[in-house]
Amino acid sequence: MNAKPFASLLLCFVLGLASRAALGETKTPGLTSGEVAFLKAAATSAALEIRLARLAVRQGSTVALQAYAGMLMQDHRRFSLDLKAFTAEEFMPAKLEMRVEDAALLHRLGTCDLAEFDALLLLSLLSSHEATLAAFEAQASDVTSQRLKPFVTETIPLLRAHRDMAARLSAE
Repeated sequence: MNAKPFASLLLCFVLGLASRAALGETKTPGLTSGEVAFLKAAATSAALEIRLARLAVRQGSTVALQAYAGMLMQDHRRFSLDLKAFTAEEFMPAKLEMRVEDAALLHRLGTCDLAEFDALLLLSLLSSHEATLAAFEAQASDVTSQRLKPFVTETIPLLRAHRDMAARLSAE
C-alpha cells in the first residue's frame, strides 16, 4: 500500500483545519488552535519523513538503511491514519505546500553522489525525528484534548525509536 495518498490527504485535511482556525472558524470540538497547529506541523513532518524513506528504499546503499526506511514507511502509514482521525470530515481539504527547506533537501538528495546520499539522508532523518520528538514532548504537557493526549503520549516512544535508529545508522 502506498503511503503517499494517506499523507497527502491527511495534510490537506490538517491544513484545512489550520486555515479555518486562523479565521476563527474551527469546528473541531476540544482542540485548541495550538493543538491544530501542532497537528499541522506533525503532518508536515510525517510527509517529509515518508518522502525521505522512499528515497532511502530506492537509493540507500546498505541493507540496514533500506530496512530502516521500510520500517519508517510502515510506521508513518499508521501514524498518518491516526493523525487523520483528528480531522473533521466537514472541512474541505486545502492544498498543502511543501516547505521550501524540505524541497531544497529533496532536490539536494536527488542530485548528490551515492557516497554523500546515505550520510545526508540519515542526518536529515535524525534531525527531523529530533524536531518532531521535541514537539510531541512539549505537546504532551500542554495538550488539553482528551482525544489527542493518548495519540501524543503513545507516539513518543515510536519517535524515540526512529530517532535512535537513525543515530545508530549514522554512527556506523
